[in-house]
Amino acid sequence: MTKKTDSTLKKSIYRILDANINRLREALRVVEEVARFIVGDKKCTQDIKRCRHTVQKILSQLSIEEHQIELCRDSQNDVGKNIKSESEANRNGVEDILMANLHRAEESLRVLEEFFKIYEQDASLQCKKLRFEIYSIEKEMLKKII
Repeated sequence: MTKKTDSTLKKSIYRILDANINRLREALRVVEEVARFIVGDKKCTQDIKRCRHTVQKILSQLSIEEHQIELCRDSQNDVGKNIKSESEANRNGVEDILMANLHRAEESLRVLEEFFKIYEQDASLQCKKLRFEIYSIEKEMLKKII
């Protein structure tokens, strides 16, 4: 691996942020749909919806210039785009879908928490807080689905 220039490194970090922001939003939407339409739980649905809105609030408060993160996206050249795991192609039911997406959200928040420490310390702390909220939601949803 060659040493990256500051601007190249910044672009790479923005790509990490972009991938994890998208992964987080997608995962929370799947969890919300399970809570709403399968579990039929109003409180869990509201809690997940609130989490989605919290993500948007965190992003709207970033000092990073608007759309700079998205402008660094390079989907065509992403070395990980065609790497697949066996488990990601198989789901044995709604519980698997729920757990995969809860874990995806938690992992994304952890990545955001770490990389926001470089530019956005307050956003990092908010991601940590939100991650622990999702741990609690996970526990509540598991009680209702298994």
